[in-house]
Amino acid sequence: MYWPVDRYYDESQRSSQFLGQTVSKYHHTMTTFNNTLIKEGFTIDAVTEVIPPKAWVDLDERNQDEMRRPMMLIIKTHIA
Repeated sequence: MYWPVDRYYDESQRSSQFLGQTVSKYHHTMTTFNNTLIKEGFTIDAVTEVIPPKAWVDLDERNQDEMRRPMMLIIKTHIA
C-alpha cells in the first residue's frame, strides 16, 4: 500500500520497479546530501520536497498514494 523508507541509514545501491522496469538507485541520507554539498563548497539556497498538484492527485485514485511520502527531493545550491 505504500513505499516504506526501509534501512534508511544503509546508504547503498538498491533496485526497484519503475514503469515496469527494474531500475538501480542509490540511497543516501539527508545528512549525506547536505553535508557533501557544504563540504564541496556549495551554499544551500532551498530544499523542497515536491508535492503533487491536487488536480493530479484527484485525477485517479491510484495517484492518492503519492501523498504518503515525498515523490522527490530538490536541493537548490550555488558555489559559494
